[in-house]
Amino acid sequence: MCCGRGTLPDTKPKPNSDGSCFVYQTQQGDDCPTIAASNGLKVDGLDKLNKNTWGWNGCKKVLWVGVKMCLSTGSLPMPASVQNAVCGLTVP
Repeated sequence: MCCGRGTLPDTKPKPNSDGSCFVYQTQQGDDCPTIAASNGLKVDGLDKLNKNTWGWNGCKKVLWVGVKMCLSTGSLPMPASVQNAVCGLTVP
């Protein structure tokens, strides 16, 4: 077997064909380092991609469960719906 220099494949999520970003919805126990590493990203990259995402409070704080975050460039997602919301962007 021969091994030599090469390039690793780009495993970062790509934007959707409609121009929207690749979305991940946070779950209980998620943290930025794990999400970033499993998607070929860096933690500061997650903050940059999501600085204007609704409900984003940054990687330096605890991630809220249920936040739709971008893992690629593209237009931002609508917020996740909240069952008891009666008005606003989170109404189911």
